[in-house]
Amino acid sequence: MPMPRQRKQAWLQVTAESNPVDYLEKIPLFLSSASANPFDWKWVTIATHAALYSFAVCAAQGTDPSILVRKSKNGKERLMSFSNVLQRCQNSAWMDTSSPLVLSPDENRAIVDLQKTFRNNFVHFTPMYWSIHIPRMQTMVRHCLEVLDRLTQIPSYAHFTPTMRRRIRSSLSRSRRALSLLDSNQPRGDQTMTGS
Repeated sequence: MPMPRQRKQAWLQVTAESNPVDYLEKIPLFLSSASANPFDWKWVTIATHAALYSFAVCAAQGTDPSILVRKSKNGKERLMSFSNVLQRCQNSAWMDTSSPLVLSPDENRAIVDLQKTFRNNFVHFTPMYWSIHIPRMQTMVRHCLEVLDRLTQIPSYAHFTPTMRRRIRSSLSRSRRALSLLDSNQPRGDQTMTGS
């Protein structure tokens, strides 16, 4: 009687390098479907925020990733906040392998908008009516992609393989192309938010 075949165990393996690459690859995926499904803008903002955070961690960690981990009052380890990690990337005292990240005023506003207005409200959505002018999101994502482009080029102690580096470049390029397609003839305006 033949032996039953053993099922291969499936595992998801996530590393400090594969995590940001995965988030970055989700941006063009959701951008390409956003005109047909506007709810995909939610996923664009979540993926963009997560990619920025993850690549900033790679850039700021140096040789000891634990420098970015803090203990909470109850003793739980927590990764330093997005804002604090990004500030480290902009501080020459912390960036021992390269020049610090420099943000333009527009890029800084876009990152604050991404986190505080969009990502936080999508992830922690409270009952309300929220109407978002999509061109505002497009502009925000475009600025964030420029920051991502520079973050991915900061020499770090993270070990991105040549294949990962090609995937990074491809994702940035596909994201820019998808944004260009979405840009055609859309009026500009402000996002409004009203509670109910």
